[in-house]
Amino acid sequence: MGLKDASEHELDELDIRDVLVHLFYETHYAGRINRVWKAFADYFAAQSGGSATVFLYNPSSACYGFHVSSNHDLARRLESVSFTKETLQNLLQGEAFARLKNGDGVVPDGVIGEAHAGYLWPLSGRGGSALGVFILIAPAERWSKKALDRVTRIIDECGKMLFQVEKLINAANAGKRYRHLFDVTRKVHSTMDEQEILDEVLRSLNTLYPDFQIRLLSMEDVLAASLESQAASEAFLSGKVRFERSETHARMYAPLSGRQGVYGVLEMTAPDTGPFPDDESEFIALLASTAGHAFENARLYQQSQQSISDLRLLNRTSQRLNANLRFEDTVDYLIGQMLKDFNADEAGFLLVKNDGEPEVYPKSTPYFHTEDGRTLVQSIAQQLKAKDEPVFLGDMQRETWGRNSAYRSFIAIPMHLDEALFGAAVALDKEAYHFSYDQFRLLQSIVQHSALALANARLREELEQKVITDYLTGLYTRSYFNRAVAASLSRDRCGVLLLIDIDDFKLINDTYGHSTGDRTLVAISDIIKRNIRKDDVACRWGGEELAVYMPSCELPSAKAVADRLVSAVKTLTSPSVTISCGLAGWRRDAPCGGLNDLFDRADKALYMAKKRGKNRVFLSE
Repeated sequence: MGLKDASEHELDELDIRDVLVHLFYETHYAGRINRVWKAFADYFAAQSGGSATVFLYNPSSACYGFHVSSNHDLARRLESVSFTKETLQNLLQGEAFARLKNGDGVVPDGVIGEAHAGYLWPLSGRGGSALGVFILIAPAERWSKKALDRVTRIIDECGKMLFQVEKLINAANAGKRYRHLFDVTRKVHSTMDEQEILDEVLRSLNTLYPDFQIRLLSMEDVLAASLESQAASEAFLSGKVRFERSETHARMYAPLSGRQGVYGVLEMTAPDTGPFPDDESEFIALLASTAGHAFENARLYQQSQQSISDLRLLNRTSQRLNANLRFEDTVDYLIGQMLKDFNADEAGFLLVKNDGEPEVYPKSTPYFHTEDGRTLVQSIAQQLKAKDEPVFLGDMQRETWGRNSAYRSFIAIPMHLDEALFGAAVALDKEAYHFSYDQFRLLQSIVQHSALALANARLREELEQKVITDYLTGLYTRSYFNRAVAASLSRDRCGVLLLIDIDDFKLINDTYGHSTGDRTLVAISDIIKRNIRKDDVACRWGGEELAVYMPSCELPSAKAVADRLVSAVKTLTSPSVTISCGLAGWRRDAPCGGLNDLFDRADKALYMAKKRGKNRVFLSE
């Protein structure tokens, strides 16, 4: 049944059955009383060719306040109006209805035009209890005494019926709502997953209010919504329910609040422009509060689990660092942690050299060894020099020095030894804001623990190096040399021992002094270091005698090295000196008397080189 304008005769023929059929047809037996009142007002407005409004009685304020209207313009004019029972009684003066006038305490000036008439009917429940008032403003020529009497009877009956409908709807909805509240409370407090809690709240509200538009607003969503309306941000900041009404909608913003703060806002957009009934708004606020407390518990639980995980990580790190790892092992472990536990795309370590220039640790991830990576390393070094403290950036590309980088999230934590900068740990990720502040603080703590371990490892290795090296020449000591040769004899398939003696070294000391003799030893040692392989071991055998062991090397190759040394020493030393060399080799498939036999044969070869004129190389048989 559609609504249409009516004549005066049709007003006389209004029937209560038509009204009820319309209400049920238009509202589809809706479970929301606002829609029933709106359909009621729309029906009489259409039948009279005018506008209709419903005011409902609020027991808490003892006033009649605007509820719904069939006309947006009239709604805007009447929305702020409220009046008491005394005002209503003065208007009625014992009659069934009252003729309204502009400025009579109910209708503001200018609302009723000259060609219109306004009437007010009280809406009462069983026993005459105050329910509300019904205001109808329509063209004056359409009214007759018969029409007014019929409308009065219909409104009286409708008032009683709607009062019962409201009680039934409210009772049914209250029971339904609180059953849902019980179910939601049980479910949300049985999980510690934040998303499950939010999903359950949305599912429940969509079941109870299928005609509503429902959204859960995070803090970012609230900030975005505040550009259009302040109600959302006020609800978030105050932790109290806020309402918003316009010509097209009515909205409610209920904060998801816990004991420690507000975690979001529940936005409910009603399918009509009427205000939210008190029982509905109280229920939605209670549900939002329940969800807020459950959400807070879940977040606190997750934070506690994260704290436990962080403590375990720190404990594992401390145990690993206390295992007296070598410097390289400690750095490798730190880089591995940044990649695994912090899910970084790139992780590296920068060593600050004595001249202040940064050097990329070899086992840093590949990016640090690219041209872009080296450019970034220089920028990091400049940042640390300018401000010697940790750097944490959610989006590095916002910085001038990082604008051209392919990476966005950035952490650089300096390491100090005796208050001097000696390195920095760096973590990068291509996603902006990938690292949380808690992760930054955790990594900072790990790096601080690692800094002490790295410093101790470096000092320990320096001490070990001093123990196994000759203080003058920097070559290995004879004890370390013996261990290295013995290890090669048991591991490799072949090797060569080279013994070196400085010819007429006593003459150098006697002629130029012992200081010159020491400088000559150092110069020859440096020549040896430059001309042997990385795996070769050179030592100071004793006095002016030196030795080189070449693992996995054949005699022809070793002789070429020895010849090169003989030539280089004569050419590069000042005063010029010469050396004699004796070579002895071994193979796995040939008889060998072990370490002593190898030394004896090399020593005999050196003796033959001396005997045959010095400044030469001799191979043992």
